[in-house]
Amino acid sequence: MTEPTVVWTLPEGWTEAPTTQAMRLATFRAGDAGIEIALSAFPGDVGGMLANVNRWRGQIGLAPVTEPDLPGLLETTIVDGVEVTIVDMESADGSRLLGAIVPPGDGKTWFAKAVDQPLAIEAIRPSFIEFARSIHLDSTHTHAEHNHPVSAPGGPVAGASVDERLAGWSLPMNWKHEESASPILSASYLADNDSGGARITVTRLNAGAGGDLANINRWRGQMGLAPVESLDASAGVINRDPITVDLGTPDGGSRMVAAIVPAGPSTYYFKMTGSADGAGAEMDGFNRLVREVGLGAAVK
Repeated sequence: MTEPTVVWTLPEGWTEAPTTQAMRLATFRAGDAGIEIALSAFPGDVGGMLANVNRWRGQIGLAPVTEPDLPGLLETTIVDGVEVTIVDMESADGSRLLGAIVPPGDGKTWFAKAVDQPLAIEAIRPSFIEFARSIHLDSTHTHAEHNHPVSAPGGPVAGASVDERLAGWSLPMNWKHEESASPILSASYLADNDSGGARITVTRLNAGAGGDLANINRWRGQMGLAPVESLDASAGVINRDPITVDLGTPDGGSRMVAAIVPAGPSTYYFKMTGSADGAGAEMDGFNRLVREVGLGAAVK
């Protein structure tokens, strides 16, 4: 019997694009303008509908709303027992966000999102909704029969916890376990490449270990950067789910990429350091590590 997995169908005219961001499972292009659609999934309800809507509103510069405001912002339908919610928002500066929130029954909430100019979003709106309504749990087909690369090369990772997934994770071919690594680390890898390589570590700490801002300012200090007061692009934040920073030294020679992943009573810190080019060459592997081990995005 085939193990149930989440599948979807790409609408006509949509194509798959390379995925380089840790928070994503897949990236697609749609419409004549090649609008980017991001697909991601996270355990549980990720804070609930209000939190997710307000997170997206913040991304395009809109103020948060309250629970009574939600009905007027959501378009919800039931497709074969799966609730599909469409969110369509436009900011004052002309950015439009079209999003879908789908809990297909695998214990996760799946998100699709496109952000572009209003007319461009309007052109792909019907196919976007078609795509969102195609997301479902299926035990009758294999991955190859659907348009969905759930995990990157290296294979899916089993295990219910971050530690279990980490223990069974398949390393990129040019990565190896670091010998004599500090026992405080959950894992430590050395990546070999023509640009100087990189060091990748995973650290588990209880609770928030001082908070996200404190940790990011500590990392900024390690890179010779001034502290900041908020978590935004000026702080080096490139993703919000999970919070991920990309930092470079003032001379541009060194680079640090780090992701903060809460998991129950613990927080896991995924960090990669190296020369700017050496670390850059390992972004695909680092993103896969965060996606498959930290977020549990791979399925078996």
